[in-house]
Amino acid sequence: MPPTRTTTYLTPMNQQHPRQQSLSKSTARHYPHDRIVEALGIRTHDQITTSYHTGPYTVRYIHGPFTHYKTVGSLIILDHLEISLALCSSSNPKQRALSCINNIRQVGERWFTASNDELFLSRELRPQLAPRSLLDIIDPPDEVFSLPIPLPYQLDPNVDYEAGPRRIWHCQSCSVDFNAIPQNRHWCRHNCNSALVAQSVYYVRAPPPDDRRRYFGYYIMELNSIPYAPLNSKP
Repeated sequence: MPPTRTTTYLTPMNQQHPRQQSLSKSTARHYPHDRIVEALGIRTHDQITTSYHTGPYTVRYIHGPFTHYKTVGSLIILDHLEISLALCSSSNPKQRALSCINNIRQVGERWFTASNDELFLSRELRPQLAPRSLLDIIDPPDEVFSLPIPLPYQLDPNVDYEAGPRRIWHCQSCSVDFNAIPQNRHWCRHNCNSALVAQSVYYVRAPPPDDRRRYFGYYIMELNSIPYAPLNSKP
């Protein structure tokens, strides 16, 4: 069965986000399907199971790493790196319909989702094949490509990113972050007089390394405009 606890599908952005430029799509390098790609200690072809008793899955693609991303109406800023995985069932590696587990962070030699569910990784040793052509010598098929680590999101020192939901905004027109208390419950505009509605900004700090409590996922955080926090905490 496919993973059950996922967030909304991400549009990760691997480049730094200067305010002078608008958000753009990732220009990350694309690798052949059989190429081994690695990020945050996870590789394509690794086997994944979950603490909520699903799997095993085979990692087909890795998206990221990223330190911020946008959804419809929101900008999510992370104080840590995350990746998303496209997976297929290990019993049917040729299936075309892929499942996703999003918002995965690394804590030492362990991996957790935004809900603080744990992922368990195993890796089979692939046999070392002797090169059969000059191309195999120049570009070995078992070479591991590490995805580039992006720079952290450029925080504005004049903005309080701890102010909470609907108190931090991002102007899509001039690409500026700002604090404001909206005059209504739904939207806010920047004083640059742009007709575009500002995006609500959520600044997410990773749970402490030894924190094993369940957390609200990012989707619930956005849907209810609440801080990222454990499930038993009060908004």
